[in-house]
Amino acid sequence: MTAPPTNAHRFLDSHLRDWIGLPELDRVLDPAALSELLGRPVRVHRLRVKPGRSVLVGWQHTDEESADRYGWAAVLADRDKVTGIRRRASRAGAAMTMHEPATPSGAVVLSGGIDSDPGLARELAHARRALPATARITPMTYNPGRRVVLQVELLPGDGTARQVVRVGAERQDHLVGLARRWRGFGVPTLPVRRVGRRGTAVVSPWWGVGDLTHLPEPTAAERAGVVLSRLHRASTVPPRAAAPDMVVPPVAGMVTELLPGLGDRVAGLADALARVLSGRRPASLVHGDLSPDQVLWDGADGIRVVDLDRSKLGPPGSDVGSWIAACTLAGQPELTVGFLTGHRSGGSRPGRPLPARELAGWCARALLASALEPFRRADPDWRQRVAAQVALAEDIIAGRGGLP
Repeated sequence: MTAPPTNAHRFLDSHLRDWIGLPELDRVLDPAALSELLGRPVRVHRLRVKPGRSVLVGWQHTDEESADRYGWAAVLADRDKVTGIRRRASRAGAAMTMHEPATPSGAVVLSGGIDSDPGLARELAHARRALPATARITPMTYNPGRRVVLQVELLPGDGTARQVVRVGAERQDHLVGLARRWRGFGVPTLPVRRVGRRGTAVVSPWWGVGDLTHLPEPTAAERAGVVLSRLHRASTVPPRAAAPDMVVPPVAGMVTELLPGLGDRVAGLADALARVLSGRRPASLVHGDLSPDQVLWDGADGIRVVDLDRSKLGPPGSDVGSWIAACTLAGQPELTVGFLTGHRSGGSRPGRPLPARELAGWCARALLASALEPFRRADPDWRQRVAAQVALAEDIIAGRGGLP
C-alpha cells in the first residue's frame, strides 16, 4: 500500500492540540498516518471536534471509483461511547475496527465504512431495507455522524431509474413539507418523499446535468435570482427583528477560540454586523444556505433549487448575501452578476432594491458564518484561509469589497 503524497502535515500545532485535548490525533488527522492505519490510501475530507471528548473524521479513498471510497475514523475519550458505537454497528450488520493504542493514553481509536458510522449506522440500515433489494447504491457525499447522500439506480419496473436518497442522523421528513411549500410559491424544486418509517431518509428524483458551481452558467444564475426574488416577495410577513444568531453567526466564538490572534478583528466584525443588520425589517421564506451548488441545471432553460433543510422565515437579504459570498470564494463573479440581475428584475422588495450597505452586511455575515469550513475540511493551510476569509468580510462590510 502506497500512502498518498503529502507534504509535512501542517494541520496540527500546539495550540490546536491543547484545544482538542486528546491523544492519538496524528493517527486520524495526518493523511499518511491514517492511510497506514487503514491499509489504503485516503485523504481526510471532513472533521468534527468535541474538545476533550472526541474527534471524528470522514475519509475518502484516493481512488474515487472505489466501491467503498468513504468511511470514518475517530478518537474517543469515553469508553462507554465506544461500546454504544460498536453495538449500533453490530445491529446494523456492519464491520468496524478498534485499533491498538499507540501509547497507554486511555483514548480509543476506531474506524469503519459508512455503514458503521457512529451516527448513521442504524438509519442507513433502515433506509437500505426500504429500498428495492436490486438497487445499486453509490455514496455521493458524506458528512460523518450527520448525513450521507446516495445515488440509487433501480432496475426497470422498480420505479424511477435514478434517484437521490438523503439519510441523516436526525429526522429529514420535514423536507417533504418544505419542498411542497416552496413549490406552492412557484419555485422550481424537486418533490421529496419519505423512505421507510423512521423519518431519517428521504428520496428525490435524479434531475439535471449538474449544479451551478460545477457548471457556472450565468443565465441559469439569473433564473435562480428571479425565482428567489419572487419567493421572497410572495412569502413576506410583517417586519421583525432578525434573531441574534442571524446577525452574528455563533461560529464567531469558535473562530476566536481556534485563532486567538483574530479575536479583536472578529469582535470588531461582529460589532459592525450588529450595526448594519440589527433592527426590524421585512422577513420571508428563505433558503438559509443559498449558493450555486444548491441550484441544479438541465443544460437548457430549467433549474431546480434543492437542499432546503435550513429553510425558514428570515431576512431576504441573507439569501442574497449567502449567494454572493459563495460566488466570491469560488471566483465566479459571473454567477453573482447573473443572480443579482435576476433578483433585481424580479423585485427583491416592493418598490426598491436591497440597500448596498445591507447587502454588504449580509455578504460579510455569510463569509464569517462559513469561515471555519477550511478547518472542517482539515485543510493543512486552514489558518491562512480562515484569516483571509475574515479579512474579506471586513473589507466588504467596510465598503472595500467591490460588490456589484
